[in-house]
Amino acid sequence: MIRYTILVVCALFLGCSQKKNETVAVDEPAFANPISAGKVKGDKIQEASGLVASIANPGLLWTHNDSGNDADLFLLNGKGEIKCTVHLGDAKNRDWEDITIGTGPEEGKNYIYIGEIGDNAAIYNSKFLYRLEEPRIAEGITDTTIHTVQKIEFTLSDGERDTEALAFDPVSKNFYIFSKRESEVNLYRLAAPLLIDKTMVAERVLDKLPFTQIVALDISEDGTEILTKNYDHVYYWKRKPGETIEATLLSVAIELPYEQEPQGESIAFARDKSGYYTISERKKGKSQQLFFYKRN
Repeated sequence: MIRYTILVVCALFLGCSQKKNETVAVDEPAFANPISAGKVKGDKIQEASGLVASIANPGLLWTHNDSGNDADLFLLNGKGEIKCTVHLGDAKNRDWEDITIGTGPEEGKNYIYIGEIGDNAAIYNSKFLYRLEEPRIAEGITDTTIHTVQKIEFTLSDGERDTEALAFDPVSKNFYIFSKRESEVNLYRLAAPLLIDKTMVAERVLDKLPFTQIVALDISEDGTEILTKNYDHVYYWKRKPGETIEATLLSVAIELPYEQEPQGESIAFARDKSGYYTISERKKGKSQQLFFYKRN
């Protein structure tokens, strides 16, 4: 039987010391080893850097390319095939790194949030979220353009640094962002409601968490489960009733199955709770695949 690792996350709140991590092996993983749902076809998606399961289009997923590419979203089916390309007419892709779906200014509607949050050299004062109402794509529509896109500007409370992982918490309505390049990463909270008429501040709420190179984050639709990953591992938390995201991330993290990808920077829960997906960039001549990890 395959063994998986539980990481006891002993990080404390800001200004506190941190205990040495402990590890415990367990024999009953919550998710199975991956299957390849399908190869990503065509050449539109070269640097997939974010992934989220659609609400308006059940069974489909949204993804996008990394920095320097066009400001486009791609709607994928469960086989990795592009069903529709959505051009965002009023947006720019300086360094898109992650994508999430959450509530927004109009009650009862769901909104896509694209994280313009990458900063490899830590030189940009501001980061941005692009917000648009999630479109329902009619069958047969393969290409469309959306011009109504809002831009939310924010900074990190402790200055410039690279970030690549973004998620919306449906319980608190806040957004959470991991830093990437530290040997022990930080967590930031961008508190609701989001403002478009002033620069907001994402506060550092946890520091020196015992992970590095965090590149993706997702929170389940009911807010009870958290996934994050770096290039080599996937980590999972189960949230207790009434618990904050911060408190959950200070508890035990379970290491889940992960198929090594050519620079895999994306992860997403399936909306039906059946498992989770990953997708990678296309590098070193390796095929780019959509992987699915079924819940046991």
